[in-house]
Amino acid sequence: MSESKYFVGLVSRDPLVLRFFWFNQDMQEIKLASDLLGSEPAIFLVSNGWSLIGRYRQGTLLPLIERLKHDLGERPHHRLLLLGNDEAESQLCNAMGVQSLCSSHNIWLDSDVFKITGAQKKYDAVYNSQFIRHKRCELVEKVSNICFISASGDAEYIAEIWKAVSHAKFANGSPLENPRRLPPREVNEIYNQSAVGLCLSWMEGGMLSAGEYLLAGLPVVSTHNIGGRDVLFDDYNSIAVPADSQSVANAAADLAKLRRDPYRIRANALSRMWRMRADLCAKVFEMMGDDWDARQRFDAERIFLDLRATLPVGSPSKEEMAGILETNRGQT
Repeated sequence: MSESKYFVGLVSRDPLVLRFFWFNQDMQEIKLASDLLGSEPAIFLVSNGWSLIGRYRQGTLLPLIERLKHDLGERPHHRLLLLGNDEAESQLCNAMGVQSLCSSHNIWLDSDVFKITGAQKKYDAVYNSQFIRHKRCELVEKVSNICFISASGDAEYIAEIWKAVSHAKFANGSPLENPRRLPPREVNEIYNQSAVGLCLSWMEGGMLSAGEYLLAGLPVVSTHNIGGRDVLFDDYNSIAVPADSQSVANAAADLAKLRRDPYRIRANALSRMWRMRADLCAKVFEMMGDDWDARQRFDAERIFLDLRATLPVGSPSKEEMAGILETNRGQT
């Protein structure tokens, strides 16, 4: 298995709608799925785990889109929809000639797992982040009571962070000694024990932990960034700050003092998520054509709940992809 990871999951069986979650790989699995499906109509949704604007600036986005258009060009019954994490991303992809929609990958989060529990607060702030340099974990050094959730990272950077923020609580255990991965409900409990959630990278994707914080009722301190996490933020649930440790510490303290209503934070986040879910369903209906009875065959609430069973895989062989398709299609 390669180190690149993605998710291949079934959204709808009739019509066939598959969702791919794109990290850093070249998306050969879309062509593989298309080859295996042959003449069967399908829609391929592609969510993004990294900034499409960043990919464009690096020169990697346009070649990938051109190749996907070429790969699917001989099969017009296999249609591609790229899901941008913000409006700028979807506009960019549309300008490149591929259908796209503003649809944050955070709309797929499970709100039954990430929720308000009423736990007593123990931490001034929590940062759920890999220990990798672009996450800028060092910016928490002036937050006195900080909890990290992290089970992986770069060894050299981990050593730096261990020294810089030795006062921190490491929920997974020491990052130097094979930390354990926490199950989602345990992660959610730590969120509920924290006053504020932190998002400190300057570029990534929609940042799953940003959506998880909000569903758990946490206000968020975020550095200015590109990648799409801001689509769920507003003046009530978040503060945007420069990338320096004093600004982060001050904002975390200020937000904690304001005692924002966690139920309002969660409700507003869910409202935004559901609007994006409705827009996505409407776009799929449009792609299927006017003669397709969407109301009877495509349940907007069910499909997002069913995605909890999405299968994580590496770079699959043809046989593995066939097995993935068969397993997923047997689930609904």
